[in-house]
Amino acid sequence: MKKRIALIGFRFIGKSTLSGELSRRWGMPVVSMDDGIEKSQGVSIADIVVAKGWDYFRELELSFMEKIPPAMELILDTGGGVVEGKSGEKSIEKIDILKKKYFTIFIYLSEDKLKVRMKHADWGKNTQRPRLGSGLSPVVEKDNPEYLLGIYRKRLSWYQEAAHAVVDISDAGVRESADRIEHLLRKEKK
Repeated sequence: MKKRIALIGFRFIGKSTLSGELSRRWGMPVVSMDDGIEKSQGVSIADIVVAKGWDYFRELELSFMEKIPPAMELILDTGGGVVEGKSGEKSIEKIDILKKKYFTIFIYLSEDKLKVRMKHADWGKNTQRPRLGSGLSPVVEKDNPEYLLGIYRKRLSWYQEAAHAVVDISDAGVRESADRIEHLLRKEKK
C-alpha cells in the first residue's frame, strides 16, 4: 500500500469513517486535520470560524499540513474545504501539498446521494462543523441543500485537480468503498 494517503471530498461524504476503516485494515494511523486543528487551538472549528473567520481557518489548515513530518506514514483525513483558500478561492498551496506529499484520493459522491446524506445528517449533533455561509444558521443550511450543492459544484474541479485518483462511492457502503480504494491502490502499484 501507499505510505501516505490523503482522502479529500465534500462534507457528508464519510471521509472520517472511511479513514477509520482503512486504518483498521492497514494498521496505519489516521491524522484528522479538523481534530488536529481543534487540539492545537483549544477550541472547536465552529468557534474558530465564528471568532476569526474562514480565511483564518484556511491558513490554519495550510499550517497544519506543512507541519506533518514528511516521513510519517499516515492516512490524512481532510476537511471538506481543504482545497479552498482565502476568500473562498482555490488554494494552490494546499493542492500542491496534496499532489506532492500524498497519494490523494477524491472520494466522489453523486449529487443525488449527497442530498440524501444531507437530509439524514444529524445537524444538531456535530457542533464541530461550522456553517459554510456567512449568516446562515445550520437550520437554513439543512433546509437549503441547493446552497450546499453550489459549494460542492464550485469545489468539484479543485478536488479533481488535487487528486491522483477518484473513487466513486455513490453506490457503496463503507466496506465496499474501502475495497474500491484497496483495488485502486493495487492497480497503482503495478
